[in-house]
Amino acid sequence: QIQMSYDDFDNSLNVRVIRAKNIQPVRKSNVVDAFVKISLLPITNYLIFLAILSPQDCRKTKPVEKTLNPEWDRLFVFLGVDRMQLMERAVEVSLWDHDKFLPNTFIGEVVIDFNGKFILC
Repeated sequence: QIQMSYDDFDNSLNVRVIRAKNIQPVRKSNVVDAFVKISLLPITNYLIFLAILSPQDCRKTKPVEKTLNPEWDRLFVFLGVDRMQLMERAVEVSLWDHDKFLPNTFIGEVVIDFNGKFILC
């Protein structure tokens, strides 16, 4: 669950990551150490831009350990985003299982553009 809002005062996009429910485990254990990555993407040629995002366009939560129903309640603020530019941007929200010794495991994602479309992956 996420909430998004825009603040005209400081031209900021506010994305609050609240919780996830009933995550399907991707490994042999029955729980995950879930965290969320948030990226503010250019909407044109989405796949090309994934590799060249600047650090200010990518954020992530801390992992919540050993649960299928993690809660973060974490606010991420993307400053300096003009309201008109939002029509050319999208927010990617991806869910991951954290591992200390192996690569993190991708669980799923949604991409939301500001023309009212979203893509579940």
